[in-house]
Amino acid sequence: MANFTRYSPDSQLSFSIHGYWLLETGAKGKYLELVPDGHPELVFVRRGALWYRIKNDDAWQQFDSSGVLGQLGGQFQVHIPANSEILFVKFHPWAAHSLLEVPLYLLNNSIVELEGLELSAHWSALSRRIRSCENHSWCVRILDAFFLNALHHATPSPPLLQFSVQNIFRTRGTIALDALSGQLRVSNRYLQQIFKQQLGLSPKHYARIIRVKRASIQMLTPDFRYPLVQIAAELDYFDQSHFLKDFKSIVGKSPSRFLQEESGVNPEALASYLGQWAYS
Repeated sequence: MANFTRYSPDSQLSFSIHGYWLLETGAKGKYLELVPDGHPELVFVRRGALWYRIKNDDAWQQFDSSGVLGQLGGQFQVHIPANSEILFVKFHPWAAHSLLEVPLYLLNNSIVELEGLELSAHWSALSRRIRSCENHSWCVRILDAFFLNALHHATPSPPLLQFSVQNIFRTRGTIALDALSGQLRVSNRYLQQIFKQQLGLSPKHYARIIRVKRASIQMLTPDFRYPLVQIAAELDYFDQSHFLKDFKSIVGKSPSRFLQEESGVNPEALASYLGQWAYS
């Protein structure tokens, strides 16, 4: 059975780091289909490997090193073989660019090895230490120390990016680009440039992902009983057909099929999965 464990970062990192996640597989491997959530991540394969693809007709790609999982435009399919151990660092969306200093759009829909990003030698040293550290508590201490030092030297992300992302979260992805740029008193073009460079996606695409993610979270809650048309209405879709189109474009399947395939998820695993997000 696979085991997901969440570790909280140092309180001084709460603005930048959403959390550390450890995935361990036992005698059996684990297959996951994850709806994009708008958070870039670091991936450290401490033991074993992971195989991933974005679309059903894509070729599976193997990853067994340390890298950055960028923004995803579709459902992320992952197969993790038996006896593997993967450590994830989930960034808050506005923090990844300031820490990595890499245009985020270059990392979309892939896991890019740290060694291929021409980062400072400190990142290579972090990779070696995390992949070889003796226990999980020590890994967390290494990560905390690294990011506390990195933030001290990083260029802060623009406040308007944090405000924009939090506003998209608060409105569950329903806010329009004109409304968002109007609140900030900037042009649509300027906001789009900031999003592409520092978040990897346009504001419109990012909001669509969060909207669909919010719908998937509602559908997975244990007490979900109401019809899909109600979700569409709550998320301000013009009609159910627009909701179905958006959902399928991001998740790769209809909401009804998604519900059918996720209905057998272990309750404890589901609670852990849903507990990752605070999309109100």
